[in-house]
Amino acid sequence: MPNQAFFDRRQVAIALALNFGVFGRASAASSVINVSGGRPVAEAIDKLEEKYSLAITYEDPPYLRFNEIVDATDADWPGAAIPDQATLERLAQPHGGIYRRLVPRGSRLTVSLPDGPADREADLQAIIGAYNSSRGGEVFAIVHGEVMLHVVPRSTFGASGALRSVASALDTAISFEPKRRNGAEVVEEICAQISGAFGRNVFQGATAANILEQVNFTGGASGEMARSVLEKVIVKTGRRLSWRLFFSPGDNQYYLNTYNAAPRIFR
Repeated sequence: MPNQAFFDRRQVAIALALNFGVFGRASAASSVINVSGGRPVAEAIDKLEEKYSLAITYEDPPYLRFNEIVDATDADWPGAAIPDQATLERLAQPHGGIYRRLVPRGSRLTVSLPDGPADREADLQAIIGAYNSSRGGEVFAIVHGEVMLHVVPRSTFGASGALRSVASALDTAISFEPKRRNGAEVVEEICAQISGAFGRNVFQGATAANILEQVNFTGGASGEMARSVLEKVIVKTGRRLSWRLFFSPGDNQYYLNTYNAAPRIFR
């Protein structure tokens, strides 16, 4: 198979970001959200970010079951179905350090938003509730940060096909010494700390480096939840940054993507 059919780690991160923003399809009326793609919850959240001009973050569960994953190496989403767990394990093996582009299979999600005055959290609860009902369990939950709303994983389908609980990578307690860092360096440190404690590596994917590098920090962290530290960085930029923590089924690792969703919102 030609070399261009495979991807190195940096290309994996870019492909994951593209799979969120390009391969999926989304439309929304005033009271209904329709999305179709590999990460329908993330795509529906993106519509709420546009509606409310407020950041809502998202974190993938780990995708482990063959029928939850497709091979998009040779074609964009929806890619090629993977017939069984043994084939998934074979496809996930690197060839000369290069991985195939394995991405979440995803689905279509249609959500009727609540009637009445616009309510960001009620709309988000409708999205999470509709998706969880379609999967037969609590796959995602909403967590309140100091300023932001976060959508975090609670379960995934294991190799056996049963839904099982999972930990959120950003629930990891992290510690690092105080010193002068810019925002991008703090994010890099957060990823390194999670990687050392969580059991799966977390790398930076697509980043809003030009914004993060303009913000300086002198503090550290002592047993703080990674999500809280990351939110502090985002808020201190004074910009409408958000993040997507995507799981790559191909190399069994996470990629943290930060992006500038809209003009300044934090005052």
